[in-house]
Amino acid sequence: MNILLTNDDGIHADGLRCLAEVASQFGDITVIAPSENRSAISHAITIHHALRVKEIKPNWYAVTGTPSDCTYIGMHHILDQHPDLLLSGINHGANLGIDVLYSGTVAGAMEGAQHGIPALAFSLAEYTPTAEDWVHAKRAVEDILRWFLTHSPLPKGKMLNVNIPKAPLPSPTPFTMTRLGTVQYPPQVDKRLDPNGKPYYWIGGLPPVYGSQANSDSAVIQQKDKVSITPLQLDLTDHDMLASWDDSST
Repeated sequence: MNILLTNDDGIHADGLRCLAEVASQFGDITVIAPSENRSAISHAITIHHALRVKEIKPNWYAVTGTPSDCTYIGMHHILDQHPDLLLSGINHGANLGIDVLYSGTVAGAMEGAQHGIPALAFSLAEYTPTAEDWVHAKRAVEDILRWFLTHSPLPKGKMLNVNIPKAPLPSPTPFTMTRLGTVQYPPQVDKRLDPNGKPYYWIGGLPPVYGSQANSDSAVIQQKDKVSITPLQLDLTDHDMLASWDDSST
């Protein structure tokens, strides 16, 4: 099995290293990740600037672009053929609810999913993980992958968003299928001055507030006793509204 790995925290992130250690148990890995942290870059792809690719060690490539760039270049240039599996992460911090619209981790996986490649995005619900956190995160990823590979491939345009709680879990790792919950970020824009006295602005920084809706990813991760797995799709159409408007126009 040929496995492509990417992330949004950058080529040197601990989460990517841990994901590579686990994925190498399942097949031959190629790592293609941003050369620097590109968190919250969403599904951006670079079309107005040159991209540079550097092989920093065998089968590990740093790209001066976004996670979607990395997946795209991997599929259409670096690899001889499309991979059998695409894994993104392990992100430093959860990707819950509306986070999936901002997340470069999710986008790196979705870029592969839209080409028909089975794809999973992994996130650990801790922004500053310890060595112990990574140990239990790796065990969770391994268990989830073993489960996933026994099931039918995902349909084109669909992927799994996997969130791992910080608390250690029993083995085998318990998980549950969830829907997207709610995450609210307190509005914050800081105005600051640079050394030349010119203003600049910094968005965010306050901790998010997670919802507790039943069977939601945000509720499960707050309980800290299971991994949350949410199926996502590229089609964002509101089919209920579309059907109701079609009915009203006839």
